[in-house]
Amino acid sequence: MGAWIIPCNAKYYDVVGAFDKLKQIDWRQSTKVEVDDTVYIYVSRPYSSILFKCKAIEVNINNPNIDDAEFMREPFTNYGNYMRLELVEKYPQEQYNLEVLRAHGIKGSIQGPIRVPEGVQDLFEPQRYVTTNPQPKRETPVVPKPRITPNVSTSAPKFHAETHPRANEFPVGTKVIHKRYGEGVVEANNGRILSVRFADISLKAFSFEIVLEKQIIELT
Repeated sequence: MGAWIIPCNAKYYDVVGAFDKLKQIDWRQSTKVEVDDTVYIYVSRPYSSILFKCKAIEVNINNPNIDDAEFMREPFTNYGNYMRLELVEKYPQEQYNLEVLRAHGIKGSIQGPIRVPEGVQDLFEPQRYVTTNPQPKRETPVVPKPRITPNVSTSAPKFHAETHPRANEFPVGTKVIHKRYGEGVVEANNGRILSVRFADISLKAFSFEIVLEKQIIELT
């Protein structure tokens, strides 16, 4: 798709008033504008600035039929070839004035249709140079989990495993807590003596929380 700048002499046509009322206007076509091309309208004094961004939605129209007569400041003449422009965006007068345009490559005054120079296109669409390559994903540093020490209540009943009167209620696999060695698992139970295997509590944090929800024996 192409991009063009076309001038409008505010002395002969009130394009500002037209776009205040209309969404589309028919414009004399004297270039090879194609459908979907972008057309910027430069308005002469007292504006001396690009005020409108439009999209060409139809080209090579023989007889324009959008009624914009109230904005014409001279009698209408049918030039026989028009394009229909749809308003896309309005710009503040100071944004793309002639001084700004000249600083980006426009030479002299804009007196006829021109293709948008590269420097000016950069001005209109700076985002087209933003890279679309994804940035490498930064690895999140792994913070080691703190060691968890069992919080054993001093008010809990204490007993020796081999003399616990309810030892038969703790079958193999029951999790228990020792105030010194942390969490353990019953490996064997003959009805009176419990054989308990202890593990590193820092590797059992989740299981430890489950243990606290159960009725636990505390080994001394």
